[in-house]
Amino acid sequence: EKDAAAPLKALLKVMKLQNVTINEGTLAVYADMRALYPDNIILMAGKECAKRGADFEGVMTTLKNWKRNGLESADDVTHYMKQVDDMNDFLLMLYEVLGVSVKPNAADRRLAKKWQTDYGYDMTFITQCAAWAVGKEKPMAYLDKVLSNFHEKGVRDMASAEKEHEEFHKKMQAQPAAVAPRGPKTVEQQQYTQREYTHTEDAM
Repeated sequence: EKDAAAPLKALLKVMKLQNVTINEGTLAVYADMRALYPDNIILMAGKECAKRGADFEGVMTTLKNWKRNGLESADDVTHYMKQVDDMNDFLLMLYEVLGVSVKPNAADRRLAKKWQTDYGYDMTFITQCAAWAVGKEKPMAYLDKVLSNFHEKGVRDMASAEKEHEEFHKKMQAQPAAVAPRGPKTVEQQQYTQREYTHTEDAM
């Protein structure tokens, strides 16, 4: 029994989780983790979760996400997490330009990857274009519209971008404001707080 519990004990030690006990339930969860990956990769997931303040359940979420992304070996995981960390660093710099205070998330990483990989724009160009999204209600979504328009028009440099953005801005202003349909009346008792997802849940 001690041998069976040793890998789980090692995971909890790595995560510094003192409030999680070793019992039939947690051993069963660990067995499910082992169905996805060997112990060394489970420990890697535990270290990532600990770094981001995630709980024991976050390890399984992380492992499932790694499996969906086709990660098989420890080297695959290391390379993937390096990409995530690099993208987060870029997003933090971009958020500073945009004047927003949020944590990097999976949706924004997908946008940034699209701009860099699919559109072929470098970080400097994206950051310079971000100035046009400052003050917008949804700056990342607005920046995506700007860059998507540039990609469609074949814009590759700032001189062309400034000229094209003037036309794009005029077109956006000329569009009539959409009238939101009236929904059912909502009373105060029906208001619920949305769950706040952590980096581990939406990104690992």
